[in-house]
Amino acid sequence: MYVVTISFSSTFMLKNFFKTAARTIVKYKTYSIINFVGLTCGLTVALLIITYVRNELNYDRFQAKAERLYRLRYDINGFQIASSPPPIAPLLREFFPEVEEAGRMFMRNVSITKPGSTEAFEEGGIVFADSSITKMMTFEFIKGNPQQALVDKYTIILNEEMAKKYFGDNNPIGETLLLSGDHSFKVTGVVKNFPETSHIRFNMLVPYDDMFELEDEKTEQVLRANLERNFVISHSYTYVLLKSGATPDNMNEKMGDFLKKYADPSRLIGQVFTLMPVLDIHMKSTLGAEPTSTNSMTTIYIFAGVGLLTLLIACINYINLSTAQSITRIKEIGIRKVMGSMKSQLIVQFLTESLLFTMASMAIAYVCFYLTLPLLNLLTNKHLLFAQVIDTPLILLSIILLLGMTLMAGGYPAYFVSRFESISAIKGQGAGMQNRQLLRKALVVFQLTIACLLLSGSLIIFKQLTFLQDLPLGFQKDHIITVPLYSQNFNGFFRQGDTTFQSRLQSFRNIVEKESGVQSTTLSSGSPGSGSVYRGIIPDGFTREDNLLAANMSVDYDFLKVYDIPLAYGRTFSQEFPSDLTTSFIINETAIKEFNWESEETVLGKEIVREGKKGTVIGVIRDFNFDGISRPLSALILEYFPPQFSTLSLFVLTMPMCKAH
Repeated sequence: MYVVTISFSSTFMLKNFFKTAARTIVKYKTYSIINFVGLTCGLTVALLIITYVRNELNYDRFQAKAERLYRLRYDINGFQIASSPPPIAPLLREFFPEVEEAGRMFMRNVSITKPGSTEAFEEGGIVFADSSITKMMTFEFIKGNPQQALVDKYTIILNEEMAKKYFGDNNPIGETLLLSGDHSFKVTGVVKNFPETSHIRFNMLVPYDDMFELEDEKTEQVLRANLERNFVISHSYTYVLLKSGATPDNMNEKMGDFLKKYADPSRLIGQVFTLMPVLDIHMKSTLGAEPTSTNSMTTIYIFAGVGLLTLLIACINYINLSTAQSITRIKEIGIRKVMGSMKSQLIVQFLTESLLFTMASMAIAYVCFYLTLPLLNLLTNKHLLFAQVIDTPLILLSIILLLGMTLMAGGYPAYFVSRFESISAIKGQGAGMQNRQLLRKALVVFQLTIACLLLSGSLIIFKQLTFLQDLPLGFQKDHIITVPLYSQNFNGFFRQGDTTFQSRLQSFRNIVEKESGVQSTTLSSGSPGSGSVYRGIIPDGFTREDNLLAANMSVDYDFLKVYDIPLAYGRTFSQEFPSDLTTSFIINETAIKEFNWESEETVLGKEIVREGKKGTVIGVIRDFNFDGISRPLSALILEYFPPQFSTLSLFVLTMPMCKAH
């Protein structure tokens, strides 16, 4: 009976606490609304930041063997690259006993056509992969035999999105798709899409060796011969699955011996290969040629700090308002003490009010979180869904956050009011009010300091973004339309000349240039700002042993005019000089510094050997950002080599000018 009585009494008391707290919240409406708004904003920001940070830290953790999965990192003469030479992967298991599997992945765009249809789609994310990749990475097969994946030639595996696009609700197994117009591939499997938290994504998987089949016969021969023995080119992504218990240290130390055994000594120019954990790629990689954008822990710390400071501001605001409002309740507190309320009961009463506040704020914050999640997706280029992010870990974090804010925001006001003396409280006098006023002022100053820091940081970020938007790039970027001529494909650098295609392309240019809005056109191996390929060079005054690399672009006669890139000295490529096709180069100003040549005036006529092609410098252009603006300017060599032209650029004055031809 005694136990039951205590239990009933405790339950009644707790119910009374919540009832009193609810009445107090309703009674002081203005105070309550201000607190609700402050706490809700703080919690909403916290939920958004927690969701973003969790998503970023969760990259590649869906891989069942992620702890043992690595990717080869390529360092060559100061360049750090995510892709690596193709001959390495097939030889790793033979040389390193700790390697369980090794495989390559090469990504490109491909034109896809369904047999019997005249409609072709340029699909990105077509990955040519070794069959071992399916043993290393986690593919969830919906249809097809995982054991036979990528084993047979001319087969293809689709993800769910592509299967739906090309075959609707029909079973695609056994059906065919045409790649690059006339190469038939049989569908042997359908797998679930890799999640967005994967550093590499795909639409279709094709056997690695089949990528050669998509090229014309001459290019295929050159491509096969080169990639089978080229230990310099950064071409494919090489993945390594280590055996259980093995570490990458031994492999990293013996990669030099590996190269000496398998690579042509004349092709070794200081390459260094190391293993990088796949789990580190998204947050720690600063390598070039990453298949998707990466992040950094610095960004995560900044976001986490902003979230914490925002919550802290909300809590301080609640403490100050609660403390100020409690002064108006001094007589109530005094009467409660005279009626027998203990100090602990008063503390529980105020903590209960704080709990109700934070619970209500958390509920509203979840509604705001639902409404603002699309904005977070827009700002971060993600596709997070509310139903997916609301999981057990987030709910547990929310509960911890709720209890923490209850103690932080309600703890001091509860302690503050419980120290009032009964008689003084009934008279409306709070003991030690001066000390409390000083603390409140200190909290306000601290709160304003944090707010100023956040506002200053936001202003700095805004100015940095404005600076990046207005940064002079060194070339004309407005009114330029770029048209890809081939599927985006690194293998195009091995492309052989096709006079028929070049003739048709010139005819197309002539038609386009007759349009009223088109001022001029140009052909190149890429567009400024989209990056370039680095190739081995030997400038005048250097030897092959110096192992120099420089960015290389192929451009036609009108490239400098269309992109308004100033010529500092010399001349540009011209039809009046047929030798420009075989023996002429144009360099940028930075190249003069990197090659240690005396001055711009004396560089004309200097000799450069670019991977066997010997030529002389006929002109010097002003520096422009041919790579991303995050990369420092480096030496650039332009040459006139039509087989590598893959981009048509149009300088237009009026945009609505397109007609079908």
